[in-house]
Amino acid sequence: MKPALFFALTLSLSISACALDPYRIPDPSNIPLYGQHPRYPDYVKSLRCEITTFIVENKLRGLITEEASRNLKSEFLDSPNSYHRHVDIIRSNANIALDSKQLSYVFMDTKNIIVNNASFGLDWKKPSSDPKGTTLGQLLRSGDLRDAHFGPSYVDTLTAEFGTPIGVAQYSDLGPKESLINRNDPDVPRAVRYSTVYNQIPEEDAGFYCYKSLYPLETSVTKEDAAKDVQDLLLNSNRLAKFVNFDRIYI
Repeated sequence: MKPALFFALTLSLSISACALDPYRIPDPSNIPLYGQHPRYPDYVKSLRCEITTFIVENKLRGLITEEASRNLKSEFLDSPNSYHRHVDIIRSNANIALDSKQLSYVFMDTKNIIVNNASFGLDWKKPSSDPKGTTLGQLLRSGDLRDAHFGPSYVDTLTAEFGTPIGVAQYSDLGPKESLINRNDPDVPRAVRYSTVYNQIPEEDAGFYCYKSLYPLETSVTKEDAAKDVQDLLLNSNRLAKFVNFDRIYI
């Protein structure tokens, strides 16, 4: 019996692609593989909203600590209890000093990658000993084979990159300057003096804003109430999750 030789021949070709045009970033919702992802403009809105929410929360914390620290020097001698209470308030409302005349600058770098991969696989199996009197089935079961592999492949990768600079004013807020439905509405929560997120927004303009109006939160009165509401928005808490009007970014 002549030595048994046989081949296993495989050929695979795979293509995964986004965009070849380096001057255009296509809407990801048009790509079947990524159909569940938000549209490109939504990425920009998400970044803007996350940054603006932080700025507003930081501003409210600054107002709280500014008031708490105003009389610390006199309270240290005259009213120790008030002194320690205000120190605790300052510690629990950490914030960063931001210049309201400056802009927050964020650079959004988006990449689309296309990968073409073609491979040609060839396996050569040969008995490692004299196969006389041995059937092919017995030879395969015994594992008495010597393998040779030959597998050239081709990989082609193209990357299209698009960078978007985003400027966000550091005096930004989360709603219109005044209620856009009932101007000077007396029922607007009194915390509106600290954040415009409580002003009413007409339905046709709702898509522009990061959150639906917190107008229903009529019990929000103080700057502490406003800070808690915005903090809950920032953390996407269950209490105010229904007001979120953009796709959250999780890292």
